[in-house]
Amino acid sequence: MNSLNIIKWNADKHYLRDLRDSGVVIAPTVFVEKGENCNIVQVMAEKGWEKGFIKPMVGQAARETLKFDTSREMLKKAQDHIDTMTKTEGIMIQPFLNYVESIGEFSAIFFGNKLSHIIQKVPQRGDFRVMDDFGGRDRSAVLD
Repeated sequence: MNSLNIIKWNADKHYLRDLRDSGVVIAPTVFVEKGENCNIVQVMAEKGWEKGFIKPMVGQAARETLKFDTSREMLKKAQDHIDTMTKTEGIMIQPFLNYVESIGEFSAIFFGNKLSHIIQKVPQRGDFRVMDDFGGRDRSAVLD
């Protein structure tokens, strides 16, 4: 039902920046484009984040995602990951939201600008990935 342009727009996580720039509240996000440099220690300090999450701008099934904290070892791993990924693609860095491991994520499905339904995507215990490839499960959700 969606046009090809909408599908392409939604497949690339830059759509989140577009939404943010139009006034929609999104999770705090640092966008790093292909070829750009990014100092993860500086980002984490400036934002005051204790845990972070890196993901590619285009991807599925948790491809190349990395959850990390501010320990020296994990910050090095995160920096190496960023340096490798930004050679070929853009990434986004967000604070890791602890509730994703217990509550999961919500997807609101709209048809013709009307809310149709909401899906709660819940990860397997001890994981953050909500996809069924990793033991996650979907269920209907109702928001009050």
